[in-house]
Amino acid sequence: MNGLMQKAWLVTLLVAASKLGGSVDAEASAAQPDAAKDDQGSDIFESEAPRLQGILTDANKAVTGPSSAARCVRSSGSIACFLPNGDKFYVKDIKADGASAVAVWETDYGRRGVCRNPYGADQWAVCDYNFRENRTIRWQAWQYDGDTGRFVGDKSWPVRSRT
Repeated sequence: MNGLMQKAWLVTLLVAASKLGGSVDAEASAAQPDAAKDDQGSDIFESEAPRLQGILTDANKAVTGPSSAARCVRSSGSIACFLPNGDKFYVKDIKADGASAVAVWETDYGRRGVCRNPYGADQWAVCDYNFRENRTIRWQAWQYDGDTGRFVGDKSWPVRSRT
């Protein structure tokens, strides 16, 4: 995708996010070439952090945590788990530092988003999505500072699962 198309995609995304109060995920018509890396330790959204702020979704409820069927990753400040049966991300803030725990995710068909836990340290929260079946999703556990609008701290290794 050339630079002009990337800018058009970003403008469209930001307009949609502002109309919805910032709680939207994006379904891109074409995958971003620099968005997904590999499972060898590279950030899946290394150059995407500014764009991800517009697709932040607050978890809709606090919960007790995921079932044992969920696949989880951990950073120093957060745990992010994906449960394919139900297309749910569970996010736990494990560091009382003022930043929120987030799951940053992307599908193999160009949809991406961020699930944020707004409930504070030692709390689990869930974001419920509806992904296409039998597709690949990648995610990482990050932290997000709502005061500065930036992703902060270290990130987990990226992982993959089937939806």
